[in-house]
Amino acid sequence: MVLLKIGAKAKKLLFFLLFKKCLIAPGWYLKIKWLCFFSRKVRVGFGPITTGEDDLAERKWRIDPIIDGINRRGGKYVAGFFIHPTEMRKFDILIIVKKINPEFVAVIERLKGKRFIYDIVDNPNDQEKYRFYFRTLPGFIEQMDGFILSSPVHRSWTRWLDKPALLIEHPILNSVYKRTYRSESEIRILAQGYFENLQNLRWLEPLLPDLSLKVGKPVRLIYHSEEKKVGSEFVQYIQWNVKDCFEIMQWADIAITMKDLFKLHQYTKPSTKVIAYMAAGLPVICKPTAADRLVIEDKITGFFAYRPEDWMHWIQRLASHEPLRRQVGRAARKSVMQSYSLNHILEKYISILDSTWLKEG
Repeated sequence: MVLLKIGAKAKKLLFFLLFKKCLIAPGWYLKIKWLCFFSRKVRVGFGPITTGEDDLAERKWRIDPIIDGINRRGGKYVAGFFIHPTEMRKFDILIIVKKINPEFVAVIERLKGKRFIYDIVDNPNDQEKYRFYFRTLPGFIEQMDGFILSSPVHRSWTRWLDKPALLIEHPILNSVYKRTYRSESEIRILAQGYFENLQNLRWLEPLLPDLSLKVGKPVRLIYHSEEKKVGSEFVQYIQWNVKDCFEIMQWADIAITMKDLFKLHQYTKPSTKVIAYMAAGLPVICKPTAADRLVIEDKITGFFAYRPEDWMHWIQRLASHEPLRRQVGRAARKSVMQSYSLNHILEKYISILDSTWLKEG
């Protein structure tokens, strides 16, 4: 009978690990669960985790590295994660990252004595189960003790709530950066992201042949996204994967990003890509969001472009002048390496956890 019970438990554990294999690496899962189970420290839970290891969104910028950072740091906190809202009961302080639905309201109502922070990121989410805008769930808002903002635009969303809110940018995760700015054969312009969002840049494509003539070498636009399409002499498609998302920045010459500022979801996005490009030593041209304006010093560490002629002017200038690419790229990297390092961002999270308002409720 005992052997049967052990066998059943082993099968249950094996099934769970196999089921979660694509969601969370078993080694990391067991390590974090072990730390939280045996620790007497204040337990901080991040989640919900709904995507696998190959997702770079909130998982890799707002959950995994912050959990690891808090645990490496030691001190009074131990950090873990939750997958389903009901798992939040295991923690003392909960940081709910972006993804919510009405189920959270009911679960939180039963969790007395816990403290809750909502990290807006760029809510809402496109997953059907979590496609809920936090301002449409008043019961959820009322249950929060404070908010983490990813963009200064979010301040106007939370100011009326009269609850504490702190801007925490996305940290630098890439360790690779450009050491040379020479490009003998062609100029490579990098655009990364979901291809649906990169559609804002399609107007550049027919202008590339003429631009190449003016520069005196081919100017190629590289779409690094989930799409794999047939390119042309001036347009290349590289399918994104988590292993090469940063490495590709090393051999690009210019990085660009253009959001549709008439769409709320785009206008309120954090400066994740811009910070990553700058940390890689790339000169960046962007149509700036409010968050981008806090990161880039126009014409010093990057370039703001609003009209088509602005874009063509700065692309041509950068493509034609290697010294300018080197100067701006190095200035960009220097400007972000301290302010947006993982350690610096981690200090902001610790400041929230240490806050009097969080302890007193």
